[in-house]
Amino acid sequence: VGSAVPISIALGRQEEKEANNIFTCALLMIMGAGVFMGTLLYFISPYLISFFDASDEAQRLAVQYIRVYALFSPLITGGFALDNYLRISGKTKFGMWLSITVSIATAVLEFVFLFVLNLDIWGAALASCLSMFAFVLVAFLPFAFGKFTLRITKPKFSIKTTKQIIKCGMPVFLNNVSGRITAIAMNKALVNFGGDSAVAIFGIQMYLGEVLNPVIYGICDSTQPAIGYNWGAKRLDRVKKLAKCIFSASAIVSIISFIAMWFIPEILISLFTTSTDAAFLGEAEKALRIFAISKLFFWFAFATQSYMTAVEKPLYATLISVGSAFVFPMIFIFNLS
Repeated sequence: VGSAVPISIALGRQEEKEANNIFTCALLMIMGAGVFMGTLLYFISPYLISFFDASDEAQRLAVQYIRVYALFSPLITGGFALDNYLRISGKTKFGMWLSITVSIATAVLEFVFLFVLNLDIWGAALASCLSMFAFVLVAFLPFAFGKFTLRITKPKFSIKTTKQIIKCGMPVFLNNVSGRITAIAMNKALVNFGGDSAVAIFGIQMYLGEVLNPVIYGICDSTQPAIGYNWGAKRLDRVKKLAKCIFSASAIVSIISFIAMWFIPEILISLFTTSTDAAFLGEAEKALRIFAISKLFFWFAFATQSYMTAVEKPLYATLISVGSAFVFPMIFIFNLS
């Protein structure tokens, strides 16, 4: 995202050389970040896992799982960016079908590795990594051979370009990191507050969030290149129309989510637990209805953050990101504790 926004804006200004330079520099930065993070995770994963109150066997398996991703990190990190670059190049359908194919391949490989070859849990990580590497390879080759709008050129790094990429990517980065930290803090607080049942109920909410939130993410992220392009081309009328689309669509998805969680919580909960404990299910329904209320506001924060990033207002996007994913949740957790 950090590079996709300035690339789209540069293309809107008809500055193709600048767009290709940002594209090339971003690819090198992503590869460098993959090497750094992969090396770091490989060596500190045992220390990180030790923070969780898990058995020695569970910790051993978790370290194995993480280390597979760490080893593949330099090869697969670019996959998340290439999906954005395909949209910028107008190859949305190609990117969509490629993603679907990779998802199916991951499921097939996981079945083969875990149930046919009887590999340990690291087999699941290997399946995901191999599929993602295939995605990166297939998506990258057309760019390498100059078949798409963006082309690889001789990189010309500058402080301005680097700062622009980092600033535009900061909101999403902080949102993801803050969300993980908040989830860990919430788990620890809930263990003390309500024990295993409270953690299990929170887990159900997290699973539902993982199903619903990506829909809003997809709506917002898919329009970012178009908003950035028209912002760069000074077509503010189109920018306003696109903004209305993402806000309206995000609101509709959130309202539908709220209605489902509020009126049929027992059905949704049954998808994630087989418990028949009446007390547990009652508390889970109450919690899910409270969670449903948050859906009436979540869409606006994320849509605004995405829009602000697309129109070169990363500071506002960062403040919204950190506030919604970290500051306000941590205030609640502190009071809960």
